[in-house]
Amino acid sequence: MKNDAIRNKEINKKIAEKETTNANSETVNNKSEHISNKYEKRAAINTDTVNKKTLIITGMTCASCARAVERTVSKLDGVNIASVNLATEKLNIEFDETRIDVQRIKDAVIKAGYGVQEENIGTIREIMLPISGMTCSSCAKAVERAVSKLPGIKEVSVNLATEKAKVVYDTSSTRISEIKGAISKAGYKALEIETEKQTDHERERREKEIRTLWTKFLFSAIFTIPLFYISMGHMMGLPLPGFLTPETHPVNFALAQLVLTTPVIAAGYKFYTVGFSRLVRGEPNMDSLIAI
Repeated sequence: MKNDAIRNKEINKKIAEKETTNANSETVNNKSEHISNKYEKRAAINTDTVNKKTLIITGMTCASCARAVERTVSKLDGVNIASVNLATEKLNIEFDETRIDVQRIKDAVIKAGYGVQEENIGTIREIMLPISGMTCSSCAKAVERAVSKLPGIKEVSVNLATEKAKVVYDTSSTRISEIKGAISKAGYKALEIETEKQTDHERERREKEIRTLWTKFLFSAIFTIPLFYISMGHMMGLPLPGFLTPETHPVNFALAQLVLTTPVIAAGYKFYTVGFSRLVRGEPNMDSLIAI
């Protein structure tokens, strides 16, 4: 009995060792199959159907925008690589032409809220740049002069009515940030390049600006009307309170005008800041005339 027990124990040990060997062999086979599939997939990517292209993306303002474009394009079936360079505003893509075309990639970028266009061979690009702060044709000419001085600028024209600048430039010589910087130095503010989704936002911005100007006008009128009466009324024979007559109370007469003038100037401070700034640069505009 003791010999039989020893013999059975040895048999069970051999069976366990055999099962372990089979399991290890199966694991190795699975790993080999996984590695084989991985290299087969990589080999499938490197076929003649793979194309590389560079697209120009507009409307990006920060790294988060660049990551959003990358995520959107990377999710598309057939796109192998999607990389965005925020500084140059370019999207480099590698995709399978048999599974996806460039137009579908463009549509995805537009749907994400950004503008897109294919890179021209000559690196020449045309943009419409909204500009705020212009009040007259002199302002438009000042913007044109400031932008035209940059290297790589082929054409620049400003439409005062729409408050937009059309700029044609060589992307290899200058960047949008430099164009915006030149406009800012000229005393104006360059807004973000418009996409289809930003059109309504631009309209709202202009309507809000008009409402603000109306509010400032009404506020100023409240103080301007009595100011005009006090300063000019006595010249037209209109009566003034005794304590405000210039002949008997000149100090009160002057202080009353000072008190009424201060809020009017405060409401129209923009005319003074922009106007005198342009005057110092030797490029006066309508704001300069108002300020003087």
